[in-house]
Amino acid sequence: MRASADLGAGAGSGEAAGDGESAPQPSVAGPLFGVPTPQPWFGVMHWGALLLALAGAAIVGTTVWRHLGGAVPLSPGLNDPDWAAVVGGGVLLGLGLSAFFLRPELGIFRRQILTSIAWAVTLLGGLVLLWVLIDSSSVRDDWVGTPVLNESQLDAVIQERFPAAESVYRVPTGVQIQSVEFKSAANVEVTGYVWQFYGDDAPADLVEGFVLPDALRDAYTATEAYRWAVPGGEVVGWYIAATLRQSFDYQYYPFERENVWLRLWSRDFDRRVLLVPDFDAYDDLTPTTLPGIERSFVHGGWDPLYSGFSLFADSYNVDFGAEGSLANAAYPELYFNFVLRRDFLGPFTEHLVYASAVALLLFGLLALTSSNDATRGRFGITTAGVLGSCGVFLFGVIAKHNQIRTSLDTQQITYLEAVPVLLYGMIVLVALNAIVVASPLDVPLLEYRDNRFPELVYWPLLFGLLFAVTYAVFF
Repeated sequence: MRASADLGAGAGSGEAAGDGESAPQPSVAGPLFGVPTPQPWFGVMHWGALLLALAGAAIVGTTVWRHLGGAVPLSPGLNDPDWAAVVGGGVLLGLGLSAFFLRPELGIFRRQILTSIAWAVTLLGGLVLLWVLIDSSSVRDDWVGTPVLNESQLDAVIQERFPAAESVYRVPTGVQIQSVEFKSAANVEVTGYVWQFYGDDAPADLVEGFVLPDALRDAYTATEAYRWAVPGGEVVGWYIAATLRQSFDYQYYPFERENVWLRLWSRDFDRRVLLVPDFDAYDDLTPTTLPGIERSFVHGGWDPLYSGFSLFADSYNVDFGAEGSLANAAYPELYFNFVLRRDFLGPFTEHLVYASAVALLLFGLLALTSSNDATRGRFGITTAGVLGSCGVFLFGVIAKHNQIRTSLDTQQITYLEAVPVLLYGMIVLVALNAIVVASPLDVPLLEYRDNRFPELVYWPLLFGLLFAVTYAVFF
């Protein structure tokens, strides 16, 4: 019964002749993957593929035309989110065209193989393009608060958002970061220098120094490194080596961006002092020039994107015993932001190479799974052997999955975990396929050409699911 599952009366003889193209299309009805299928379904599948291609072309065309004909062009730097729509539409176009021209519904096995390859390559290509888009994106949306790059921006932000701080004494404050090291999922160690300029007009009772409120300890114990008299006042500098407790988002690992910030408070709790950036101390405060970052900075698997100062008002429901001066009032706090992008090649090399090996071996098991005694005897494959191999693969994937969880030390579900989760599903499907093929059950899709249908859909299914997860998570 399994050997007879073919499409069209002449399909087997045509392919036996060697070209695989001579099988006639049934005029009234023919078995599709072993299932009797009326002739109209051939047209539905054929023209449905064309509609899929037209939908993809429409998405690509309208997206590109909107930018070409509009005031805002499609960014060549791949930062425009509409590039993702172009990739998605291109994938639909490729899938539809390959199915339309190759006609896999006719049952000619060579055409089905070519369609499977075309779909797998299209989906893999789209997936790689999405990864390129994600990694190249550098939209500055990771600031804490409002960026301030010069005196005019500072005055405008204070006047618009923090009018109560306009009349207080301003202390120019500068930051130079020397090193950053992630100690855990929420702790980061920062070393460097912080300095402040006190003018001759500073209040006599002004308390010098700053506070690092996010530090786990020693928030008040920065070491004074130098004190210089300069025209119009005095500059005092401190060396800091602090472990900061911050919230990081690992959802997009290994494509995440993390903002390591330094939140600076004045030691004056009466709010008579406002810490502001020391603009005169920097040659260029353009964020992409990385102001305040050591040139010989060792990134340790991270690539710096941009840095700079910002103002942000945290709200408190207490007054810290200062008679209401700190409670329920918007007052700006100075932040120094340092945004890093993880180098994704490290995690990809470590985890995707192993995942690719497992996927290839699973496909090999699938190809050798057969109900034909001659084939089983030739390759020495048994149902128990397939199940045993799947068990080994399963434990290996679990170990790699746990490695991801352990290395990040976070409760968040990360993007890269989609890879082991998909492999779990593929392992289970390969094992179930072996069980069903060896059982007395008659499953038409598995009877088709002695279990060839799972081979045809294996790679398109795997790449398609990963493409869909990537698109859903990032776009």
